Amino acid sequence: MTAHKVETPLGMAAEGDVVHCVQSGLTAFGGVLVRGQEITLTAAMIEGTLDRDGSSFLDRELSRPDGRLQKGAWPGGPTWTAGSVEEAEARERDRKVAWAEPNPVRRAAALRQVEATYGAALPTSRTLGAGTSNEVQIADQRSRMSSQGRLVTRSMTLHRES
Repeated sequence: MTAHKVETPLGMAAEGDVVHCVQSGLTAFGGVLVRGQEITLTAAMIEGTLDRDGSSFLDRELSRPDGRLQKGAWPGGPTWTAGSVEEAEARERDRKVAWAEPNPVRRAAALRQVEATYGAALPTSRTLGAGTSNEVQIADQRSRMSSQGRLVTRSMTLHRES
C-alpha cells in the first residue's frame, strides 16, 4: 500500500503543508488559533475542513491575500497586533523582565527597549469631566470659596459673607 498525499479540492493545501495563523480567534482543527501559531496539516485536518459539497475553508482562506491563514511558516516578528490584548500582555511580560534586572544600567536599557518595542506607556489615570460642564465648574468654585471661609450655605441658598 502506497501513501498518497491528500489535497484540498482546489489544491491550495496539501498534507504536510505548514500554514500560520494571521489573526487570533480563528476556530479550526479542534481549537482556537492564536496569531503566529504554525500548523502542519495532516490528512485528517484537511478532510475535517471539507463541507458537504467537498469545498474547504482552507482554500478560501489560503487563496485570499488577507486570509486568516497563510501558507508557510510564521515570517517572524511580533505575534501581537497594536492595541490588542496580546500586545498588552507581551508589554507587561517584557516590563516585568526588565524590572527584574538587578543591574540599574542594564535595567534602564531593558526598559528603554520595552518602550522602543511597544511605544510609550499608556496613562494609568485620567480626570473625568474636568472643566467640561457648568456643574463641575460651579462645584469647583464652591469648593474653593468654602476652603477660604467665604461661603456659607443656608437653606440650600448660597450667600457670601461680608
